[in-house]
Amino acid sequence: MSLHIANITRGLSDLEISGVKIKDKDELKEGWDAYDCPLLCPRPNEFVSAPVVTSVSFGSGATHQMNVTYNLNYRYFHAPVGKGDLIQTWSDMVDNLFEIFYQIAVNDVVEDAIDVQIVNVTQFGVVEDGAGNNFHGCDITLKILEYLP
Repeated sequence: MSLHIANITRGLSDLEISGVKIKDKDELKEGWDAYDCPLLCPRPNEFVSAPVVTSVSFGSGATHQMNVTYNLNYRYFHAPVGKGDLIQTWSDMVDNLFEIFYQIAVNDVVEDAIDVQIVNVTQFGVVEDGAGNNFHGCDITLKILEYLP
Protein backbone atom coordinates (compact mmCIF):
# COMPACT_ATOMS: atom_id res chain seq x y z
CA MET A 1 0.00 0.00 0.00
CA SER A 2 1.47 3.34 -1.05
CA LEU A 3 0.66 6.63 -2.68
CA HIS A 4 1.33 7.06 -6.38
CA ILE A 5 2.76 10.56 -6.90
CA ALA A 6 5.14 9.40 -9.67
CA ASN A 7 2.33 7.80 -11.71
CA ILE A 8 0.05 10.80 -11.20
CA THR A 9 2.59 13.44 -12.25
CA ARG A 10 3.62 11.28 -15.23
CA GLY A 11 -0.06 10.93 -16.22
CA LEU A 12 -0.50 14.70 -16.04
CA SER A 13 2.61 15.25 -18.17
CA ASP A 14 1.21 12.81 -20.75
CA LEU A 15 -1.94 14.88 -21.30
CA GLU A 16 -2.10 16.20 -24.85
CA ILE A 17 -2.98 19.87 -24.92
CA SER A 18 -2.52 21.54 -28.30
CA GLY A 19 0.56 23.75 -28.26
CA VAL A 20 1.30 23.32 -24.54
CA LYS A 21 4.23 21.28 -23.22
CA ILE A 22 3.65 19.61 -19.84
CA LYS A 23 6.63 18.59 -17.71
CA ASP A 24 6.87 15.80 -15.14
CA LYS A 25 8.39 16.42 -11.72
CA ASP A 26 11.77 15.07 -12.87
CA GLU A 27 11.99 17.39 -15.91
CA LEU A 28 12.39 20.76 -14.19
CA LYS A 29 15.03 23.35 -15.09
CA GLU A 30 16.08 26.40 -13.14
CA GLY A 31 15.24 28.74 -16.00
CA TRP A 32 12.99 28.52 -19.04
CA ASP A 33 13.10 30.46 -22.31
CA ALA A 34 10.75 31.38 -25.16
CA TYR A 35 11.45 28.08 -26.94
CA ASP A 36 10.08 26.13 -23.95
CA CYS A 37 6.75 28.01 -23.94
CA PRO A 38 3.86 27.56 -23.58
CA LEU A 39 4.72 25.28 -20.68
CA LEU A 40 2.97 23.78 -17.64
CA CYS A 41 5.27 22.35 -14.98
CA PRO A 42 5.38 21.52 -11.26
CA ARG A 43 6.08 24.56 -9.10
CA PRO A 44 9.25 23.74 -7.14
CA ASN A 45 8.20 25.89 -4.18
CA GLU A 46 5.20 24.31 -2.46
CA PHE A 47 4.62 21.65 -5.14
CA VAL A 48 2.72 19.43 -2.66
CA SER A 49 0.39 21.02 -0.11
CA ALA A 50 -2.71 20.45 2.04
CA PRO A 51 -2.52 16.67 2.60
CA VAL A 52 -5.58 15.15 4.28
CA VAL A 53 -6.16 11.49 5.20
CA THR A 54 -9.75 10.42 5.80
CA SER A 55 -10.80 6.99 7.10
CA VAL A 56 -13.49 5.27 5.04
CA SER A 57 -13.64 2.01 6.98
CA PHE A 58 -13.02 0.58 10.42
CA GLY A 59 -9.86 -1.30 11.21
CA SER A 60 -6.19 -0.62 11.53
CA GLY A 61 -3.01 -1.12 9.56
CA ALA A 62 -3.45 -2.87 6.21
CA THR A 63 -7.19 -3.44 6.75
CA HIS A 64 -7.92 0.28 7.19
CA GLN A 65 -9.23 1.90 4.00
CA MET A 66 -8.50 5.59 3.49
CA ASN A 67 -9.00 8.47 1.08
CA VAL A 68 -5.95 10.69 0.71
CA THR A 69 -6.27 14.15 -0.80
CA TYR A 70 -3.51 16.64 -1.48
CA ASN A 71 -2.82 19.58 -3.75
CA LEU A 72 -0.26 19.67 -6.54
CA ASN A 73 0.78 23.18 -7.53
CA TYR A 74 1.79 23.86 -11.13
CA ARG A 75 3.04 26.99 -12.87
CA TYR A 76 2.00 27.91 -16.41
CA PHE A 77 4.56 29.86 -18.45
CA HIS A 78 2.89 31.21 -21.57
CA ALA A 79 5.55 33.55 -23.01
CA PRO A 80 8.38 35.77 -21.79
CA VAL A 81 7.31 39.26 -20.79
CA GLY A 82 8.25 41.83 -23.43
CA LYS A 83 8.18 39.40 -26.36
CA GLY A 84 5.45 39.83 -28.98
CA ASP A 85 2.17 41.74 -28.99
CA LEU A 86 0.80 42.01 -25.45
CA ILE A 87 -2.90 41.88 -26.45
CA GLN A 88 -2.46 38.76 -28.60
CA THR A 89 -0.14 37.09 -26.06
CA TRP A 90 -2.59 37.69 -23.24
CA SER A 91 -5.58 36.50 -25.31
CA ASP A 92 -3.72 33.33 -26.36
CA MET A 93 -2.74 32.73 -22.71
CA VAL A 94 -6.39 32.83 -21.63
CA ASP A 95 -7.37 30.44 -24.46
CA ASN A 96 -4.60 27.97 -23.52
CA LEU A 97 -5.48 28.16 -19.85
CA PHE A 98 -9.08 27.20 -20.54
CA GLU A 99 -7.94 24.35 -22.78
CA ILE A 100 -5.78 23.12 -19.87
CA PHE A 101 -8.83 23.33 -17.58
CA TYR A 102 -10.94 21.38 -20.07
CA GLN A 103 -8.38 18.62 -20.65
CA ILE A 104 -7.82 18.08 -16.94
CA ALA A 105 -11.57 18.03 -16.28
CA VAL A 106 -12.43 15.45 -18.96
CA ASN A 107 -9.34 13.23 -18.94
CA ASP A 108 -9.20 9.88 -17.15
CA VAL A 109 -5.66 8.88 -18.13
CA VAL A 110 -4.06 10.00 -14.87
CA GLU A 111 -3.19 6.58 -13.48
CA ASP A 112 -3.87 5.86 -9.78
CA ALA A 113 -5.78 9.09 -9.11
CA ILE A 114 -9.47 8.64 -8.43
CA ASP A 115 -10.12 12.30 -9.06
CA VAL A 116 -8.18 15.35 -10.28
CA GLN A 117 -9.82 18.76 -9.90
CA ILE A 118 -8.66 22.31 -10.55
CA VAL A 119 -9.26 24.14 -7.29
CA ASN A 120 -7.47 27.44 -7.74
CA VAL A 121 -5.71 29.77 -10.17
CA THR A 122 -3.47 32.49 -8.71
CA GLN A 123 -0.74 34.86 -9.84
CA PHE A 124 -2.59 35.40 -13.14
CA GLY A 125 -0.34 37.87 -14.91
CA VAL A 126 3.44 37.89 -14.48
CA VAL A 127 5.22 34.90 -12.90
CA GLU A 128 8.91 34.09 -12.43
CA ASP A 129 10.88 30.97 -13.17
CA GLY A 130 13.65 29.73 -10.86
CA ALA A 131 16.23 31.97 -12.54
CA GLY A 132 14.14 35.13 -12.03
CA ASN A 133 12.94 35.44 -15.66
CA ASN A 134 9.49 37.03 -16.04
CA PHE A 135 6.74 35.30 -18.02
CA HIS A 136 3.06 35.83 -18.70
CA GLY A 137 1.42 32.98 -16.81
CA CYS A 138 -0.22 31.81 -13.62
CA ASP A 139 -0.22 29.17 -10.89
CA ILE A 140 -2.72 26.32 -11.02
CA THR A 141 -3.61 24.18 -8.01
CA LEU A 142 -4.89 20.65 -8.63
CA LYS A 143 -6.61 18.63 -5.91
CA ILE A 144 -5.75 14.94 -6.13
CA LEU A 145 -7.80 12.14 -4.53
CA GLU A 146 -6.23 8.71 -4.06
CA TYR A 147 -7.77 5.66 -2.42
CA LEU A 148 -5.74 3.37 -0.18
CA PRO A 149 -7.46 -0.02 0.08
